Amino acid sequence: MSKKKSNSITKKTPKPNNNLSRVLCGVFAALAVIAVACICRVGYAAVKARPYVQKFETKAAAIKEEMSGAQLNYTLDSETPNRVVFISVSDSSKPARVFTGTGDDLDQAWDKAISRAKSYLGLHPTEPKWVKGDVVIRSQVNSSNGILNTIDDVGYGAFRCGIASDTDYSAALLETQVVASDAISYTPATLDWTKLINYAKKVGINLPKYIPEKMVLFQTAGWIVDNEDGMVVKLHSDGGAFGSRVVDAKQLTAEDIRAVCSKAMDYLARTTAESGKYQYIYYPGTDEVPDDYNLVRHAGTFWAMVEEYSVSKDPELGEAIVRAAQYLKNRAIPLTIGDGVVLIGEDDTNLAIGGCGLALVGYTRFIEEFGEVDGITIDFCRELADGMISLQEKDGSFQNILNRDMTMGEKFVTPYYDGEVSFGLCRLYELTKDKKYLDAAKLSAENYLNNDYLSYHDHWASYFMNELTKYVDDPRYYEFAMRNVMEDQAALTETAFAPYRLEMAMACYETYQRMVERGIEIDYDVSIDSLKSIIRRCVENEMIGCLWPEYAMYMAKPTAAEGAFFWRDEMGLYVENDNTQHAVVGLIRYCSHIEDFT
Repeated sequence: MSKKKSNSITKKTPKPNNNLSRVLCGVFAALAVIAVACICRVGYAAVKARPYVQKFETKAAAIKEEMSGAQLNYTLDSETPNRVVFISVSDSSKPARVFTGTGDDLDQAWDKAISRAKSYLGLHPTEPKWVKGDVVIRSQVNSSNGILNTIDDVGYGAFRCGIASDTDYSAALLETQVVASDAISYTPATLDWTKLINYAKKVGINLPKYIPEKMVLFQTAGWIVDNEDGMVVKLHSDGGAFGSRVVDAKQLTAEDIRAVCSKAMDYLARTTAESGKYQYIYYPGTDEVPDDYNLVRHAGTFWAMVEEYSVSKDPELGEAIVRAAQYLKNRAIPLTIGDGVVLIGEDDTNLAIGGCGLALVGYTRFIEEFGEVDGITIDFCRELADGMISLQEKDGSFQNILNRDMTMGEKFVTPYYDGEVSFGLCRLYELTKDKKYLDAAKLSAENYLNNDYLSYHDHWASYFMNELTKYVDDPRYYEFAMRNVMEDQAALTETAFAPYRLEMAMACYETYQRMVERGIEIDYDVSIDSLKSIIRRCVENEMIGCLWPEYAMYMAKPTAAEGAFFWRDEMGLYVENDNTQHAVVGLIRYCSHIEDFT
C-alpha cells in the first residue's frame, strides 16, 4: 500500500555537534571565571579602599567646616554656576586627582565633588595624604584672545588663574595645575593648549582637542589638610601670595621654622651629586633639569648648607657639604696676574669675583664646623682672599669679571659682587686676625660710602656691614646699615616672595643690637618697632615661595622638591638653589632671635 502524504511539517532535529558544545561550554565557563574575578577584584578594592575613604572623609569634613564658616566675597560671571567646588587628593607620589562639583549652593556643589572623589577612591585605593578643597570666588568668561591679554597685562610669572574649558566647568584645571603644565609663556603672551591637554590627560581630565572660543578664568579660596591630626590650613585667595598658606609670624615657633629649614636642606642634600655638583635648577611641574650651572650660586648654596648643618648636625647633609666643598675647591686656578687663586666654572669663559667671596664665606664656616680637611684649610682660604685683594682697586672697588685668559672683563656688573667679597674678607679676618683682610674690607666700605651704594639697597651690603661692625665701630657703617633697610621698607614689605629680604632685614637687626649694646650714636633715627614689623612681614613673605604640599601635590613628582623654595618669572615656576639658600639663611637668623618677635 502507498503511504499518505502528511500536511504537517515537522522540524528535523540535527545531530548534535559535540565539538561546538564543548567550545561553548568552555567560553561560558571562562566568562564566568572572569566575571567572578572582576567581582572579587572590585570587592577587594572596595575593602582595601575603605580605610582610605574613611580617612579622606575625615579630612574633607574638616575642610568643609572651615569653608562653610568662611566669610567669602563672590564675584562670579553670570554665565557660570552659582557655586563650584574642587576637591584635590594626593598620596604624594603622583599628581593629585581633582574632582569638581557645581550647584546652586555650596552644599550641593560640595556633595557632588565629594561623591566623585569617593567613587574614584573606591575603585582606585589611594592614601589621601594631602586633601585640599577649593571654592571658586571669582570668575570671568573669556575668549582665547582675552586670556592672552590677561597674561600680557599681569607680567612675568604673575598669572594666577585656573582655566575651565566651558562655562559648566566640565573640564577645568586649578591655577597650580595650569602652572605645573608649563602652558603659560609671557614673551610673547602664550597659552599652549597642547601642554594643557597633556597635563590634563595625566590627571584624568579630558580637555577638548582645540582651544574653545569661550573659556572661564577663575580664582578660588582654598584650604588643605596635609597632616594626620586633621589641622586645616587656610590658603591665600588673592594677590601675590595667591594659593600659598596663610602664615602669622607671631604664631610661628622655633620648631615650625626648623621644620621648614630642614625640609628645604633635605632637598639640597639629596640632589647633590657624588661629584659635589648641585642640581642647580629644577622644573617640578614637568620634572625637568636643565644643564645650566652657576658657580656663584654653588658657592652661596654651599655656605647656606653649612649654616643649616651648624644647627641640625644632620649627617647626610654633612656628607653632601663635604662633596660640594671639594667640587668648589677643584675649580681653583692660580691668579697669574697677582697673588693667590680664583675660582672658575668648568665651562665658563670668565669668572665672577662674587663666587670667590661666597666661597670664602662658606669655607670659613666649613672650617669652624668640620675643621681643616681634604685640603680645605686656612691657608687655602688665604690664597682665595689674596686673589680677591689682587683684584681690588685703590678706591676700594673690585674688578667684577676676569676672563679665563686673565684679561680684564667688565669692571662693574652688580653691587652684589663687592658685598660678597667684602663679607668673605671679614669672615676670614675673624679666623686669622690678619689685619690685611680687615683693611681690604674697610677700603671696600669707603667705596660704598663714597659712591652711593646705599641706592642699591643690597642685601650683601647688609651682611657686609653687619660683619664689619663686629670689629670696627665706625658710626658711618652703622648708619649705612640702618638706612640700607629702613629706607627700603616699601619694597621689603611688598606681598611677594623675594628670598633675600629676610636675611637683609635680620643682618640690620643684628647690627642695630650691636649699636645699642656698644652705645654707638648715629645721626639717623631708627624705630625698632618698625624694624621688627618689617622682619615679621619678611618672614610671612618668605613662606610664599616654599613648595608646600598645596603646590607640590600638582607637580609631576610631588615629593621631589617638596619644601624647597621656588621662583616664578617668564620661565614659569622652578626651583633654583639660591632661592632656597637665601630663604633658609634668613630663617636661621630669625630663629636665633625668635623670642624677640613672638
